[in-house]
Amino acid sequence: LTDERWMEVSKRALVSEDHLQGTDYFNTLGQRIERRASANHREPPWFFIDPLDQVVRGVGPGQLGMVAAPPKRGKSLFLEWLAMVFPLQRIPVLYFTLEDPQTTVEDRLDSAFCHVPYHSLKDNSRKLAHRFERFRRRARSGLRIYDGTANGISIAQVEQIYLRERESGFDAQAIVIDYDQEISPSKRLPSRI
Repeated sequence: LTDERWMEVSKRALVSEDHLQGTDYFNTLGQRIERRASANHREPPWFFIDPLDQVVRGVGPGQLGMVAAPPKRGKSLFLEWLAMVFPLQRIPVLYFTLEDPQTTVEDRLDSAFCHVPYHSLKDNSRKLAHRFERFRRRARSGLRIYDGTANGISIAQVEQIYLRERESGFDAQAIVIDYDQEISPSKRLPSRI
């Protein structure tokens, strides 16, 4: 896009009104009903965090969401929460952990799913098993966890895993990647310096 082309597009957008089309709202109800009936899109998922759900809708299909905050502010816990509530909404999840080991993620999820304190999981295995089974029956889809803490992972590898899972019958509708500067490039390019 050249500077001249950019200026032409900008000027046309600012002065041209012929691209605006009015709609007769009161006479198009049938079209709106038909549009909604034929749409096969899903509503964005809920976070199941009331104050947040009142202000923001979740990231919908085909969209990219990002959670950013200073260190030690709960980003990993929030992503684990999403990995927990999405399956309750029929959204299968591929979860990649690149920051915390898979055992830590599993323990946090067990604690949250089963309402057993994190540090009491070992002492409450019967309660955990009973509550986990109840939660598993309520979950409408699956959750697959991949641990990339040892060697990191590239976006190309995430894509390969997604495709492999889809071929095996697990069609993830959400991909959650918890990383702290650990996504590695699939190919290193020469430095420009």
